[in-house]
Amino acid sequence: MWEFSKSGNTIVRMLEHPILRQAWLALRDADPTLLAMAGVTFLVLLVALLPRRARAPPDYSSADFWEQRYHTHPEPFEWYIRHADLAAAGFLTPQMLRIDGLALLDVGCGNSGLAEDMHRAGAGSGVGGKGVRIVGIDFSAAAVEAAQDAEAAARSWSIEEEEEEEDADGGGGGGGKKRRKRVSKYRVLDARDMRGAFADGSFDMATDKGTLDGIVGATDKCCPARRDDARRVVAEVARVLGRGATYVTVSVTDWSLPKWRTWLGLEQHFAHFNGARIGAQQGGKTIAVFVNAWTRLGGGSAADGGRGNDGDEQKKTD
Repeated sequence: MWEFSKSGNTIVRMLEHPILRQAWLALRDADPTLLAMAGVTFLVLLVALLPRRARAPPDYSSADFWEQRYHTHPEPFEWYIRHADLAAAGFLTPQMLRIDGLALLDVGCGNSGLAEDMHRAGAGSGVGGKGVRIVGIDFSAAAVEAAQDAEAAARSWSIEEEEEEEDADGGGGGGGKKRRKRVSKYRVLDARDMRGAFADGSFDMATDKGTLDGIVGATDKCCPARRDDARRVVAEVARVLGRGATYVTVSVTDWSLPKWRTWLGLEQHFAHFNGARIGAQQGGKTIAVFVNAWTRLGGGSAADGGRGNDGDEQKKTD
């Protein structure tokens, strides 16, 4: 009761001020409609002047974010640069992709056309051998579904099984060389732990186009948990690559700089041997994209048994 009386006395004293008293009398005698309009205008101005809460950036490390994005936008989307840009800079060239029996892992494939483009570039591979095998993985089921749908629409290569057909020079007599169709598979898989899917040294090459970027986010604001996740991906990629295999990273951060090599644990598993900075159009502006190639140090070898073990694993997990 005392508090109420105290507040009332404060209001009375405020109204005794000449300017406030004149304002109160003007409001009391004003037209109700004009008074209501003035009140609404005041509220609108008040809301406009209030400090706005900063909009949180997308959490690219979250599988839920990508599930929603790929459900909403299932059409193919190319992050940063296309395969043609990489090949022009000397990375993943048709000559490399035509190596007979090449096994390549596309880490965080999304619904990019990278795997499809690499298959097209390596169309001359596989004569008299096993042909190139590309496996695209992503922890988003919606992304994998979108990639499979785009692949099926392209119909440029098989994803179901390997099929042999007569080489054009062989005619129908059966004396020509056998050419094995190119094969690729997309799989829902978390790159932080691929032990249940791929044996050590299963691949000769791996590509990462923006995957580490998505995990880390802004490097100047990265929390320890995200860095640990990124280091786990690097370690797992190193594990599934054979000795001397190649790891190609495409990023808006130059991972080849000494501080980032240490930060991501790259220097523990890889030696850097080539890099390029490419200008790319993204979101209506030109950005710098850093492409780096790394050689696997030590580890298992896909050529001396690793891929054979992977074949056994594939039978278990496909």
